[in-house]
Amino acid sequence: MADSPLVMYLDDDDWLAPEHCRLTVQALQGRTWAFSHCIYSDGNKSQGLCVDLLESVGPDKGVYAENFGGFVRPSGLLLDKTKVAHILYLWADSPNEQGDAEDRLIFEQLKPTPFGETGAATVFYALDPADRMHQTRLAYIREHGADFQSVDKAGSVRENKSAGSIIWRRIKHKYKNSK
Repeated sequence: MADSPLVMYLDDDDWLAPEHCRLTVQALQGRTWAFSHCIYSDGNKSQGLCVDLLESVGPDKGVYAENFGGFVRPSGLLLDKTKVAHILYLWADSPNEQGDAEDRLIFEQLKPTPFGETGAATVFYALDPADRMHQTRLAYIREHGADFQSVDKAGSVRENKSAGSIIWRRIKHKYKNSK
């Protein structure tokens, strides 16, 4: 547990603009959580490509508005830990067998609480060809005037994370059933 009332998550392959922390702390004032928008990026070249106004755009917005009530990518979040300590355990869980989507569990709990928005894109989100939304993102990037030749992502931990999460869930399931 972080030794601070504020907690910011950063994916291993994402990175932040210099003003990110300042802007999200300002947006958080008196609220439960705050977020900043993302920039689709080539993680291999550390190059921003296009602002993400498709996915990680907040509650009730974007392509996930209808099915999930919106979405904010974890690297864009700043949480007031004193107000959300009861949900932080969800980072260690997953609603599916692939071992991901824990961010959906967190966002579901955050949605109805007061939030702030920076209005700025300060999180660089490294595109991953292994992600099921990759082709949709590439089409969006092309529509917005950027060209990105998709290549394998260097240093992706998606497969390792998924395998570890799957093993952990199976162990927990086996333990529950043995009682």
